[in-house]
Amino acid sequence: MIDQTSNVKSHEDPHLGTDVADQYAQVAEVVCERLAANQRVRRNLPDGGRIRIDRQLPFLCVYRHPPEQSGDGARELITTEASYLFASGDPQHHDGLVMLCKKIMAAMREHFGTFLLIEVWEQPPDVHSIDDRILFEIISADCDSIPSTIQTMCSALEKISIKRQSAEVVVRQNKPVCPPGLSSLNLDCTDPQSAGCCSIGLTVNPIYRDSSSQVLFPMVLQALRRQLTIAIRRTVAQFTGSRTDGEGSINSAAYHEFGPSTLVKAARLVDQQLSDISESFDFLLPVTPTNTSEAEQSFQNSGCECAPNLNYRPLPYHPNLLKRQLFGIEIERIEDPTLAHLCWEKQEELDRKLTALRGYPETEVL
Repeated sequence: MIDQTSNVKSHEDPHLGTDVADQYAQVAEVVCERLAANQRVRRNLPDGGRIRIDRQLPFLCVYRHPPEQSGDGARELITTEASYLFASGDPQHHDGLVMLCKKIMAAMREHFGTFLLIEVWEQPPDVHSIDDRILFEIISADCDSIPSTIQTMCSALEKISIKRQSAEVVVRQNKPVCPPGLSSLNLDCTDPQSAGCCSIGLTVNPIYRDSSSQVLFPMVLQALRRQLTIAIRRTVAQFTGSRTDGEGSINSAAYHEFGPSTLVKAARLVDQQLSDISESFDFLLPVTPTNTSEAEQSFQNSGCECAPNLNYRPLPYHPNLLKRQLFGIEIERIEDPTLAHLCWEKQEELDRKLTALRGYPETEVL
């Protein structure tokens, strides 16, 4: 299925009210209505926030960026998931966010009987300023209440490796579960009113950003997103008691069930643009000689000692102009890391073909 809603830059929804609390209340009403019918949710939140829920799912990934920061980098760590919410950490948003999260929790708990909220945030600057380790910290209000879930997340995170460096994971029990300087979303598994619902905090050492200049390293971020999404889905699968293999491990079919089931408009657009460029030129025809028979006869007449002169068709396009179109495709807008990786690979393949054709036949293609 193709979702017609693009994941382009968020803008304020003109239908929302001017008061922040009213805006969250309006969004919550729409979200609950659509989730009750098992429909997709794509809504903007105040001050550039966004909520996406692919369908009825027993979890929600949350990121709240500090008021003085944009959230670039950390926000992308959760947008790979089928159920996520990112918003401002400004105090005026807190009550609205708590209300929205609790309504989602109540709606999904009614359907699944359980619900898991995973809040992700970056380690404070004073912690990672001179530390480039791949470091995660799992925080729970009561680790003994969900030991298998915590253990699964820990094991999955330890498998993350970037540039031959393996991740380190620390588990800590702390209440409340919330980023430093921000108030808790008040989803506590020890609260009788939230029976079956749990909250896990996950802090990430932002190795994808220079600690001094704050410049992002997109390739590192891409690698981290691709591996972190597997860890999160394995955690959700364990929490919900999904299928295991003969050795008691979560099988791939189980945790992939919690990934997105639809493509946003941006993904379809990128796929169409790559397809258009691929079909706009023929790679084999220009490198096929037009005088094959004459060249073969000439080679035979020389006693197979002299290479024949080969004639080729002129290109009906300029490879550099096609490259301009090729690299103008915004693949980075695709949220799903696996699909984005496939598109990057296709872009690189087309680039190599055009590079080979640009100098042919003066230079070798292979």
